Amino acid sequence: MSTSIFILGQSGSGKSTGLRNLNPRRVLLIQSIRKPLPFRSADWQYITAENPNGSILVSDNAQEIIANINETKRPIII
Repeated sequence: MSTSIFILGQSGSGKSTGLRNLNPRRVLLIQSIRKPLPFRSADWQYITAENPNGSILVSDNAQEIIANINETKRPIII
């Protein structure tokens, strides 16, 4: 079972920048809109058919998001 964390804040308040301190191999980031992270890191990878073990899921499909939340053992940031 994973722990879900929902981060809400005004634009520019540091929501995405805070990810810099997390280990992408241990966290799943769910984005409803694909947006680049505000820092460089080769470790944060998008989940694709070729890379199913990535750390960023981009989806606005509720069923897909729920399925990924139920399957992962990593903490989740939405």
